[in-house]
Amino acid sequence: MGVKKVKKVEIVIHNSELDIFLLDIQDKKIIHISDITKKISDEYLKPFEIEEKEIEGKVKRIEECIKIIDMYEKKKDLLSNFVDIRFEITEEDYEKLLGEFDEKLIDKILSLKEEEHHLIMEHESLLRDVDKLLLWENLKIPVEEIKEGTKFNMFLAYVMNMKKDELLDILKDVIVDVVVIFENRNEIGVLFVYDKGEKEKLLKALSNIDYEIVDFSMFKGTISENLIRIKKRIKEIEERLKDVRKNLEELSSKKMNLIAAYEKFNTELSRVFIKNKFLKSDNVSFIIGWIKSEDEKEFVKLCKNYSNIDFKISENFDEEPPVIIENPKLTKPFEAVTSMYGLPKYNEVDPSTFLAPFFAIIFAFCFSDAAYGIILSIVCLFLLKKLKGGEKYLWIFIISGIFTFFAGILLGSFFGDIDSVLPFLKNIKERVMWFDPFKDPIKFFLLSLGLGIFQILYGFFIGGIFKIKRKEYIDFIGNEFSWILFWLYFIIILLLSFMKKITFSPLYLLPLILPVVLILLFGWRGRNIFISFLKGFYRLYSGFFGMIGDVLSYSRIMALGMVSGGIAMSINIIVNLMKQIPIIGYIVAIIIFILGHLVSAGLNVLGAFVHTLRLQYVEFFTKFYEGGGEPFEPFGKSEKFIIMKKLKKEV
Repeated sequence: MGVKKVKKVEIVIHNSELDIFLLDIQDKKIIHISDITKKISDEYLKPFEIEEKEIEGKVKRIEECIKIIDMYEKKKDLLSNFVDIRFEITEEDYEKLLGEFDEKLIDKILSLKEEEHHLIMEHESLLRDVDKLLLWENLKIPVEEIKEGTKFNMFLAYVMNMKKDELLDILKDVIVDVVVIFENRNEIGVLFVYDKGEKEKLLKALSNIDYEIVDFSMFKGTISENLIRIKKRIKEIEERLKDVRKNLEELSSKKMNLIAAYEKFNTELSRVFIKNKFLKSDNVSFIIGWIKSEDEKEFVKLCKNYSNIDFKISENFDEEPPVIIENPKLTKPFEAVTSMYGLPKYNEVDPSTFLAPFFAIIFAFCFSDAAYGIILSIVCLFLLKKLKGGEKYLWIFIISGIFTFFAGILLGSFFGDIDSVLPFLKNIKERVMWFDPFKDPIKFFLLSLGLGIFQILYGFFIGGIFKIKRKEYIDFIGNEFSWILFWLYFIIILLLSFMKKITFSPLYLLPLILPVVLILLFGWRGRNIFISFLKGFYRLYSGFFGMIGDVLSYSRIMALGMVSGGIAMSINIIVNLMKQIPIIGYIVAIIIFILGHLVSAGLNVLGAFVHTLRLQYVEFFTKFYEGGGEPFEPFGKSEKFIIMKKLKKEV
């Protein structure tokens, strides 16, 4: 188990059979195609450099239609509103959906969406016009008459932070009529009527105040007439918007047809673009790929269908191949944790199985409530049928939820201190619990650090085993072996002193000289002995204090566990207070209990997951794991929105 063995395939095929061959290997989905255009240089072989604008454009348009339809689709369940669900269908249903697909549907959806966009923009613009015009509703003259005339000029303006009397006082030396159309706290709306000869004097007087000229040149008639016309148009737009959205809602019944079409055309597109990873001459194409060992017979059988093909399968290769990780059923879900960090390199250890028990245990003590663990497992079991493609993550939560149940029992946490709400449970709780972290937090602290020490030393041990397998003996002695020896002895001496089995003396530390010397001599190897020794000293220094920092990081287990329990206890305090309210007290208490603990569980599960991940990635993986492998992705049909039932499902 772990990193699975693969074989390299080198294929030379006549260009006349290339397209049919690609159709076959895409259907079988067994070959990972490598890009060789930059790796192989040959004067007779050239890259394809294909562009396919037509199909690519069609795929993008269909995808856009799916997104549009998704907004108007009536969701069958609440979950669909929050996550993208992949649909599981049979080959027969897939072909039927394709047969019912009409390309005119794309144009219809896109045109309706475009119309909706324009209607919304116009609607918003008209609403702004209404807000603007309403202020001037008392203006009775047509707006087109408010302009410069032969003898008199008129204009409208907002005058800010000023009353009418103050304005008149400023304009007392100007021959002008000031008609206030509206007045509010911050501004007044004014119609200015003045003799053309007074223009310069008026503008000079107005230069001392804050005002803004109003432009109504886009309107005709009185303000009231414009408001009536605009409100009528707004109503028409709203009615049309209803029709457009109703049409889009009706077209949402065609979503599966669109999805089937997307997968079909995207499959075609990938078949065209995959050629850009090949090299070609005038007559043949050269392909390099990778297959699983168990797929070799199927690949050979497939190639026998072609008369103009030659291929070579090899187990020995110089380049880094793509990686497939495979683990036992129980630990397989934790491959998702490894994948998020980065797959192992081909000759590197896969940490999935090694981290699985630690992940579940650490998560359990971070989450720390038995009832929350049960809820988490049940919810994720329900979601297994809904979230196709996300099963690994759900199984991580199911397994971790089960571990949380037992951790919560040991810590005496079931909906926090449930015995404060239901006192008859107190005896049961005290009988099964190991310790109460709120009464004895030091135990929880030591438990957290103990988990950290054990996992970190386990990481050193794994790294050491694989270095021995790779025959890196000196590196193993100067690093993993020395540090395991150092910390095991150091911790044992500390524990014996703490338990008063021995009286601590510096003499007990003398055996540590051996691992220290080994780290100094072999912790870093180079051509210059003096520089190697200095680097070894630095590694000793950084390794010692780094280990202390790593172990202390595990104290977050206690912190998160107590936060989870503390929030649950706070909810129970509120519940007990609500119970004292006459008549409706118990109803309110039940509602707060249910909603409060659901919210608490939701918040705490996120914190527990994130911090458990961090401990694996930063404290555990760094002891033996590098990552950076390329995932094995066999060339196959597009399955962005669907999962074919004929395909094998992974947990």
